Amino acid sequence: MRLSVVHTNSTIITHTAQAHGCTAEVTWHDGYPVTHNDPALTAAMAQQDAAAAMRIIARHLYGA
Repeated sequence: MRLSVVHTNSTIITHTAQAHGCTAEVTWHDGYPVTHNDPALTAAMAQQDAAAAMRIIARHLYGA
């Protein structure tokens, strides 16, 4: 997919430049990969965060 995007963008850029009597040079720098969170770990951490939030609310409301 990424190579397709790079190729398509390069084509658009060079053809646009040519249409205006110019030239263009496209240099692509690969960045960081997309973050992909493990679904099971994400669910576990969300549950843990929810439990911690409930404890804080309980302390605030009930002084526990």
